[in-house]
Amino acid sequence: MKISPISITNFSKMSFKGQEVYYSRYEGENYLKNSSYWHKNSSIDKTLGSYHSNQTGKAYYADPLEPITDAIRDRVDYIIYDNEPSYPKIEEVETNYLGINRTNYRNDFEEIRKYYYRREMAGYADKSEAQYQQWQAAECTGFYDRAGDARFRKESLEDNIVRIDRAIKEKEKENIELNASIGRSEKEKCLLEIKQKNYQAKNDKYSELNNLAEQTIDKDKEEINFIKSQIDNMKNNIKKCQEKIKICIANIDYCKKKIELNKSDIVVLNKDKKTKTNLISEIIEKELKPMFNALKEFYVKQGIKIIK
Repeated sequence: MKISPISITNFSKMSFKGQEVYYSRYEGENYLKNSSYWHKNSSIDKTLGSYHSNQTGKAYYADPLEPITDAIRDRVDYIIYDNEPSYPKIEEVETNYLGINRTNYRNDFEEIRKYYYRREMAGYADKSEAQYQQWQAAECTGFYDRAGDARFRKESLEDNIVRIDRAIKEKEKENIELNASIGRSEKEKCLLEIKQKNYQAKNDKYSELNNLAEQTIDKDKEEINFIKSQIDNMKNNIKKCQEKIKICIANIDYCKKKIELNKSDIVVLNKDKKTKTNLISEIIEKELKPMFNALKEFYVKQGIKIIK
């Protein structure tokens, strides 16, 4: 039977017997959960108020399966139990291999292995059984680790597809905005063309009046100057309209070209997405499914049960 080692800093200083410690009365249970003795599956039983009424400021971190005496309950305010963690449901692990679930189930398997190591060291359970359970959890970790590279490649491709979808949406959104800009420019261009036409018509009329005024024997200089000033105004207005129309045309041309570029980019992005989607399917079918089935068969063979 092969048992994978557990790496613990200052191993020689670590005790596997229940620990009675002082806790911060201001932080209470939050303080207890921040302790190095707290584990993922730990639970808290408050004895203050039920077994005794005087606050002692102490808590007791029990070992796995350790029987708790009334004497312990009387001298501490909290009992923290080191409960047996449950194996993850195989259906949930499957979604990590074959779906988009990113939960790292290695942590769950390692939590189980470490729990049974503490259980072995505490001495309240059958040593051989505790060692066997460590081996079983370590085997699950091994199965999970062997699929790590394939999962990483699949998840990297999935992340790329998310970025591709985001880029496609941004370009589609930009095209909507560009089309709206084209609409506004076309409307403005139409109004400017009408104004230009009106100014040109006025200019033509003032030009006719100017010719008549110039041909009159008794010329009225004030009238002639007024007419010429109006002609200058019309020409200036026509010029402004022409400049604005050019800007509208330039914006329309730019938007249309940008829309076509975005459409071309979207075609390329969709092709890239399809390629990556096919690669994901290939990794799932050729690598992840067989590796998941091996873990699933181990679950069945070992009769691994889920603690509710």
